[in-house]
Amino acid sequence: MPRPFSARTIRQLAVAATIATTGAGAAYAQAPTASPGAGARHPGPRIGLALSGGGARGLAHVGVLRALERAGVPIDAISGTSMGSLVGGLYAAGYSASDLEEIARGIDWTALFVDTPARSVMEPFDQVKGNPTLLSLPMHRGRIGLPSGVIAGQHVAELFARLTWPVQAVRDFRQLPIPFSAVATDITTGAAIVLDSGSLASVMRASMSLPSVFAPASLQGRILLDGGLVRSLPAQDVRALGADLVICSDVSEPLLDASELRTMLDVLNQAVGYHGNESTVEERKRCDVYIRPDLTGLDGFSFEHAADWIVRGDSATQLLAGRLHEIVARTGGPVRRPRGIPAEERTAIVRLGGTRVTAATPDASRFVATTLALRPGDPVDPTRMQGAVTQVYESGLFETVTYSLATGDSGTVAVVMAQGENADRVGFGFRYDDHYNAALLFDATMRHLLGFGSTGRLSMRLGEQTRVALDVARGRTLSSQWVLGTGVSYLSSPLDFFEGRRRSAEATLRVTSANVTVGGATRGGGVGVQLKGENARASAAIAAVDSSATRTFASVAGLVWWDDLDRPAFPTHGATLRARYERAAGGGAPFGRWFVTGRAVAPLSERLSIEAHAVGGAASPDSTIPLHYRFFLGSLTPSAVLAESQVSFAGLRLQERNGFAVAAAGVALQWEPAPNIFTTARVDVGDVARTFGDAVESRVVGAGLSIGTRTLVGPVELRVHGRTPSTMLAEFSVGHLF
Repeated sequence: MPRPFSARTIRQLAVAATIATTGAGAAYAQAPTASPGAGARHPGPRIGLALSGGGARGLAHVGVLRALERAGVPIDAISGTSMGSLVGGLYAAGYSASDLEEIARGIDWTALFVDTPARSVMEPFDQVKGNPTLLSLPMHRGRIGLPSGVIAGQHVAELFARLTWPVQAVRDFRQLPIPFSAVATDITTGAAIVLDSGSLASVMRASMSLPSVFAPASLQGRILLDGGLVRSLPAQDVRALGADLVICSDVSEPLLDASELRTMLDVLNQAVGYHGNESTVEERKRCDVYIRPDLTGLDGFSFEHAADWIVRGDSATQLLAGRLHEIVARTGGPVRRPRGIPAEERTAIVRLGGTRVTAATPDASRFVATTLALRPGDPVDPTRMQGAVTQVYESGLFETVTYSLATGDSGTVAVVMAQGENADRVGFGFRYDDHYNAALLFDATMRHLLGFGSTGRLSMRLGEQTRVALDVARGRTLSSQWVLGTGVSYLSSPLDFFEGRRRSAEATLRVTSANVTVGGATRGGGVGVQLKGENARASAAIAAVDSSATRTFASVAGLVWWDDLDRPAFPTHGATLRARYERAAGGGAPFGRWFVTGRAVAPLSERLSIEAHAVGGAASPDSTIPLHYRFFLGSLTPSAVLAESQVSFAGLRLQERNGFAVAAAGVALQWEPAPNIFTTARVDVGDVARTFGDAVESRVVGAGLSIGTRTLVGPVELRVHGRTPSTMLAEFSVGHLF
């Protein structure tokens, strides 16, 4: 999905957490614990390793470790800052350099830095409404504010917790296989804070809290930022762990010359880096061995070059082979390479003695505890534990939900922290297509309007198609799987009518409605019943339209929905299903309508996927039914305003054919020839008619090609389609559908 910030910033975000993914499941009986750090296990001086911050450059630390292992240099203590805390913390936990290299190469950085839950597991209200805004800002007590960071770092925290599972019970970092400390910055005092106890995952996350990118971390009674702001190279800190001889790996970014300050970001980075640079100069004096990998040709945002950075770190360390041999000789000869952490230890099963929840209110605590569904005696591994925590996060009620394991009187206790109840938000969006031209969106989301767990949403689309809606829903809470919602809305949309391929009439549809919906929800879908009152008006602009000008009526409808597509634009796997059966009365003869649409997407290879889609529906063939209860076929540009009336179909103009019934199906192949570039070939067969049987028998065939991409402003797509070479149509759109 598109990210709400620049590609350069995306890269800066991702490198800060490069060493952060693993997982699966195995067996254990007790809480996983590390072998106690025993200090020097060799004669001679204790060897300490200081790893600096430096964004993507921090990947070079993995190469440094690889070379030190190969040379047989023992490591008796590690201290790290920012990226150095991630590499150093995991190495101290027992991972080998080979393990870290595998993790670094296998990370999905894009997924790490998108806090939005997967669509398939969103609350129904959030899934159906989606998030089409380009800019979303928090709102406190009616005032719009600015976010403390672009992302809260939920997925980063999840993956760090999985990586540190083998040492979850270790609270004193001196008891890790290698004693460890990390450096962060206290936001209130600007002082360097040395972190050598607590949850290792939380400490690593705090040390990499880049200002304005990640939200600050709340830890041990402090609000913490990236340690690189005040001490990027923690040589003094590793000496405090008892090191007699310090090896420093420094990949911190040097200050730029005046001629190199070309952008505002360069200037901001320079201003922020002054203090840290002065500290690094002083810290270098505390280094006995100083390793400076080659930093030329790549910048600190080039996380995609992980393999190159690792090689650079290895090469720079090899240049000091003579000095390393001296150290090895002083410590009694080369030590064996670390074995790393075996798979069975990474996924050890723990039997819970209890669960402790921390949240802002009693209601929130009860919700978290109930949703977790963890009971004393339950066996959990990283997958089970993360699944339970993810259930809570995907409620959308909290900014972050994290966990750690602690040892208590009852045994291993799961400590779950639900932080920062999601604030009310206001958002703004934009869309353009060549049918309805430009449209603007204003969106406001309000939490807990009808008690804890409820959500209200005011949405206004302004343009040729206008829609204003206020919806309030009470989602799944505590043990209930029921969803209750109510809403009022107004929409206005032009409708075209054709004779053959010539437009013969135009009308403007205006609909005001109010509804109440109750249903049962599961992850991905649900069923429901909706009661609705509606007033529909149609006014002809070009010629008379064969429909009642105004009709007021009430209806009851049964609803079924399912959606587990991986993303709304250019999906590669998943399916959607939406069905509605409705009976209405009032303002004329009673009428009914049913509508079913489905879409399934499956991957054929890494870059190729196939889609099948179909739609069917029928309304009472009565000219007095409201216009939007008919079916309009044509165009590959969808409409969110007339989602159940306007059916996409290749080869036809927008709304070129309309009738009381529709039957259509098609297949499409989507190919991704280059990252984030999508080409699609599509064939559709179907038609509209007076009855569903007639629509099935009538077959119009159309085909189309499109090319598109996902951007910061939403999907951008160019489509060409037609029934014959002489009837080709071109369409263009940019922005999310709303």
